[in-house]
Amino acid sequence: MKTHPPHWADRFLEWYCNPKLLENIQGDAHELYFKQIRQGSKRKADLHFIWNVLRFLRWSNIKRTKKYAGSSSTSAAMFKSYFISGIRSMIRNIVPSSINIAGLSVALGCAITIFILLDSFYNLDTMHKKGDRIFLVMDKVKGGDETENWSSTPYLLGPALEAEHNAVESAIRIQRLRGVSVRNGDKVFSENLWFVDKEFLNTFSFGVQSGDRQALRDKNNIIITAEMAQKYFGDEEPLGKQISIKFSETAKEVFTVAAVADRVSDNSSMYFKFLLSIEKWEDLKIKDPGKWTTFTSSTFVLMKEGHQPYELAALFDKYKKIQNEANDRWRIQDFEMIPLFEVAERSYTIVDSLSWSNVPGANIGQAVIAILLVLLACFNYMNVAVASVSTRLKEIGIRKVIGGGKKEIIQQFLIENLVMCSVAVLIGCAISGLLLVPGFNALFPIKIHFSFSSNATFFLFFGAILLFVALVSGAYPALYVASFNPVNILRGKDKFGSKSLFSKVLLCMQFILSFTTIIGCFVFVASSDYFEDKDWGYDQSQTVVVQIQNKEQYLGLKDALSHHKNVISMAGAEGHVGYSGLIVPIKVQEQSINVMEYGVGFDYLESMNLRLKKGRFLDKAIQSDKVESVVINELFAKKMGWIDPINQTFLYDSVKRYVVGVVEDFHSNDFFSRVEPSVFYITPEEKFRYVVAKAEVGKASMVMDFTKETWKKIAPDDPFKSYFQSETFDQFYQSNRSNNKVLYVISGAALFLSCMGLYGLVSYNLTRRLKEFSVRKVFGANLFQIFRLMNGDYIWIVLLAFVLGAPAGFYLINTVIRSAYPETIPTRAWPFVTTILLMLVTVAITISTQIRRIAKENPTVTLRSE
Repeated sequence: MKTHPPHWADRFLEWYCNPKLLENIQGDAHELYFKQIRQGSKRKADLHFIWNVLRFLRWSNIKRTKKYAGSSSTSAAMFKSYFISGIRSMIRNIVPSSINIAGLSVALGCAITIFILLDSFYNLDTMHKKGDRIFLVMDKVKGGDETENWSSTPYLLGPALEAEHNAVESAIRIQRLRGVSVRNGDKVFSENLWFVDKEFLNTFSFGVQSGDRQALRDKNNIIITAEMAQKYFGDEEPLGKQISIKFSETAKEVFTVAAVADRVSDNSSMYFKFLLSIEKWEDLKIKDPGKWTTFTSSTFVLMKEGHQPYELAALFDKYKKIQNEANDRWRIQDFEMIPLFEVAERSYTIVDSLSWSNVPGANIGQAVIAILLVLLACFNYMNVAVASVSTRLKEIGIRKVIGGGKKEIIQQFLIENLVMCSVAVLIGCAISGLLLVPGFNALFPIKIHFSFSSNATFFLFFGAILLFVALVSGAYPALYVASFNPVNILRGKDKFGSKSLFSKVLLCMQFILSFTTIIGCFVFVASSDYFEDKDWGYDQSQTVVVQIQNKEQYLGLKDALSHHKNVISMAGAEGHVGYSGLIVPIKVQEQSINVMEYGVGFDYLESMNLRLKKGRFLDKAIQSDKVESVVINELFAKKMGWIDPINQTFLYDSVKRYVVGVVEDFHSNDFFSRVEPSVFYITPEEKFRYVVAKAEVGKASMVMDFTKETWKKIAPDDPFKSYFQSETFDQFYQSNRSNNKVLYVISGAALFLSCMGLYGLVSYNLTRRLKEFSVRKVFGANLFQIFRLMNGDYIWIVLLAFVLGAPAGFYLINTVIRSAYPETIPTRAWPFVTTILLMLVTVAITISTQIRRIAKENPTVTLRSE
């Protein structure tokens, strides 16, 4: 047997080597090879030959294409020719082109909208010029087995950092005060105020329309936003005007509007309406500002140029020790400094954060949906493009006969595809800007704009999406077309579509993605429906809630409501379920847990319809209930490991507390938040800030109207703030319903794209089997039999796709749901049943559209042309 060097290595040498050098280099390589064979084994000779081939791969030995004059202009002319050909082909093949463009446009419109949403979220707060040097100080507080991140920090921490370390340029504290009466003339509203350090506007880049940015150096000045200026002063000039603020019955002050800030940008994660000097907050003496036990809502630190947060580590250890010695009930484990640009992204993990939050699972889900829709559109494009090739067979054959190589055919179809994708991107932008973005803004409280965070992001995104779609959707059709044999095409012998396995695989993948998307959407909708009917842990209906400011207002409402025939019971409270509760650490023996405390009046638990599980409610007839007795929820007892919690004790506020009752666990916020261990105790009437009235069934509106009229008599100068307890979760429900509408649109888009791909493949196979169906018609087959034959090719594809896609969709969306909701949600059957029925019906309808073509087809004409 004759020995040869490795064929692939020899061919590789011939491919890259300069023809002028090939004979000598190849001859030397072969001579060395046969010499090695004589001296040793063939294996060593093969390896040595491969090494020589690779060793000769040098720039001087590589084959180079000879340049010729006018090559660049020829390439430009060729590109122009392909471009014009693409436009003509798109117009000539209007049906498949319309299907492709429609599918891509819908998918790209959704993808563009989702990207704009994610881009806006991940670029929040970037308008602050010093943002790369601003950090939020966060407390890490341990309660039981869990460590929580808190935005609240010791009030004295900021000034101490600024005074004791030269790496700190300034420290900005923000102290929120909620539900304060603000008045200008006869306009009075309940507002939230921010008390801030005087360098606030020099640290953050919030714009100022008019007035002095340094206005807060005078504690009698106030800065309002343009939105508030319009609300309180209309078209009048607000600068120099006065606003009256009632902090309490004994604290009413007048402030001068010294500056009007721009409307807070949608790019900001923090939102304020009124800014006052933090010195004024100290004057109000709401809490002692000179103690480490006093906390502020947030502390931001501006580092000097070239300095990093780790330089403050030693100081933080010092202040942690001081804080824990001052208040051992609230023990800080550590401090952490978060870059401003990361605050919004992490705020969902931060208790009482000033920034609005978004659950990461929702962002991941949106990105996955965008990718799935784009892939669906690409698969749809492939199937329809392959199906439409039958109309261009002769064109392709002639191009090949006159010298068109495989490379040129591929280039032509890729450029034609690029033209179509460019049109789809433009239409997708229109769909996003004119329909989807406005629709999103109408459904959700946040506002996004059809814009990008930077020009670089704009060009990078559209360049990447266009290139991705053009290559993924066009590569297979281009390669498929370029592989045709020109002789067989022109003789009419090409077996077009005889092997459609790959197209069916594409269709199967397309349906898998569709099932994944639709099942995922429907499972999310099912979870939303679950929360629509979920029990709150108490009966929230027929309960009227009024916010008050002092004891006098409470007594006035109590006197009026106690005598109203439709009021069953009423009570006052300092903290109210669903609106106001304070998380505090409680230590029982050696165990410490964070609990939600509610200071309430007698009859509060009954008026709120909380369900007693063990023991009794707090009773005004029992003297000890005024000081020592508490009622807890089931989770509190579970956290403490109490089998029988009645008469168990713990120390709180230096008072030994006795558990006299246990109520059923209840949701205090919304279903995004977990149920908290809770404790109810009696608090003095002077601290009441809420009045709760339980009305007769169907009489809550009458009680509300009566309360409003009564308020005009007892507090005519204060805004009336009231609501039904059943409205507590309205924002949650509105968000859920809005999400459902978005998901229905996405499901519809996925279904539409799948049907377009199926339509393309059915048309493709009908063209291939037209002769067969014509013969069957001649021999008496009716349309129903032919319809059944056509369905038989695809029913298994749909079923296989469901088996693979349904679990994938369920798993993906379940992961998102688990990240968004703290409790397990039961799986329901209807999303799966609805999806498979919807798909089967849609497939049947899509295929039936082609029956009309068969019905109109004259078998004599078809068979004669064959």
